[in-house]
Amino acid sequence: MQVTVRDKEREAEVRRVVEEATGGSLPLVKEAMGKRIWRAGDLFVKAHMPWRLSERLKQLFVGSRARREFERSLEVQNRGIRCASPVGYVVFRRTGSSFLVVEAEEGMDVGDALRQTPPAERVSFLRSLAQFVRQMHAAGIFHGDLHPGNILSRNGVFCLLDTVKCRMRKSLSVQEILRDLAQLAWGVWSVAGEEAARVLVSEYWGDDKAHIDATMRRARRYGRRRLRSRSKRCVKESTRFARIKTAGWRILCHRDRADLIDHYISATTHPEGIFCKRRIYRGILGALRLLLGLGRLLRAWKAAHRLQLVGVPVVRHIAYARRLGFLRSEERLLMERAECDLQQFLWRCVFERRLHDALTMGEKAASSMRKLLLAGVWHGDLKSQNLLIMNGEVLVGDTESVRRRGLTDWRVARMLSQIESSLPRCLPLRSRLRVALGVLRGTKFWERRRGILTQAVALAERRRLKWTEQVARHPIRSSSCESSTSTATTD
Repeated sequence: MQVTVRDKEREAEVRRVVEEATGGSLPLVKEAMGKRIWRAGDLFVKAHMPWRLSERLKQLFVGSRARREFERSLEVQNRGIRCASPVGYVVFRRTGSSFLVVEAEEGMDVGDALRQTPPAERVSFLRSLAQFVRQMHAAGIFHGDLHPGNILSRNGVFCLLDTVKCRMRKSLSVQEILRDLAQLAWGVWSVAGEEAARVLVSEYWGDDKAHIDATMRRARRYGRRRLRSRSKRCVKESTRFARIKTAGWRILCHRDRADLIDHYISATTHPEGIFCKRRIYRGILGALRLLLGLGRLLRAWKAAHRLQLVGVPVVRHIAYARRLGFLRSEERLLMERAECDLQQFLWRCVFERRLHDALTMGEKAASSMRKLLLAGVWHGDLKSQNLLIMNGEVLVGDTESVRRRGLTDWRVARMLSQIESSLPRCLPLRSRLRVALGVLRGTKFWERRRGILTQAVALAERRRLKWTEQVARHPIRSSSCESSTSTATTD
């Protein structure tokens, strides 16, 4: 064990708090993959446990994470910028684990401070934040991870956190400034909106419109890249998700359900409240398709997590499992069971003459679909049977029909036509029109609503004619043609 402290008189204190942290006697503040933070009075203990081979190899060349953050925090303070004051660090050479002890700083992060700041005072707050970032850059400090969670605020005074990625320069290049500021601008954007982010960037650059526009463009790109990065966490080991192998199954699941996955997979009947969707693939080509990650239920698992990240309400997906075989391969998707779908609820309201409840649920369905449009998501099968009701809310289902394609007027019209053709025909025309207008209201398609609605009505009529022909051709199977099945086979 190697112990390094800023003040020799505090070496015993550093040893003590690290031993208490590893012994489990300190309250845990935060836990993530390979990282933990404990509170010990006026001190914080940050632990980093490298769990990848690449991280262990990196430590051989550049030192432990605790050592790097300790040294860079001292350098940041020497350059006149306030940051969490380091006390010392401990490195266990056998395991590679490192512990950094820093003094606790009072305050809240910039994201929480923005949420609690009244709108009338946000401009003043953002002006102070821009001045602090400008001072940091003028001191030749490039942070590298400058999001709102890494800046504390208290009474207009700011403090840097997580300096492990900081780089010290004589002067920063424009690209380094743009990168730091774009990260912070996107964080402010996600908390307080685009206008707040533009205020921050404008206060930093002043009247330099070219740099303001460049920073905002870079912030948008950073947001898209951040979304892609976060959406990939559901297919690998992360803080929220776990990868499990059991009885030939490869499973992706939420960590809070990891202990129950064996029971869910092996049970012949699934517990109440759990819905299992299965797909069977025949032959070598089917196994190869799953091996390459091209299964339809895997696509649904990824899409559900991505929709959650962009704020679209979806049914909670619990786990995805696959099993490969030469003759028969299978994949399963476990999710929470909804109470009913929108079509069933509306028919129930029609029979029980509860028109007010039907209108209320229609407005909620329009709100959920509007979030799809605002997120730029195209759902290829958005009929009322795929809008599920749970706890009084309307959730989007059948996420394997979600496509990563930009929205056009025709695609929006097609989504509206799918809803229109699947709603009960006995509902008044005005009620059905209210749902369609509620979907478009507040989106960029509102100005072109007349053309979109006209096209949606034509597409809906075409769908009804096609459905009528199918009923006439297959009268026995007509009751199950439109309902979604829980098992499918792919050759």
